[in-house]
Amino acid sequence: MNNGHIRASLLSGGQRQNLLIEMLPDVSLYLLDEPFIGLDKGAISMLAENLGSVIAQGQTILMAMPEYE
Repeated sequence: MNNGHIRASLLSGGQRQNLLIEMLPDVSLYLLDEPFIGLDKGAISMLAENLGSVIAQGQTILMAMPEYE
């Protein structure tokens, strides 16, 4: 860890989700299954911003989201 690397297992849930978004291959369509489940509001906001960047680059995201009443 002295070289600036951090184990993914030490990251928070939101940080892990954002890391996964950063590691996505360059394809035209992403399928995400409930990407916001278990994240706090700050992590949801950060992930939504990153997903917005992916969309702005021309990729399409299809997300499965639970229905809340």
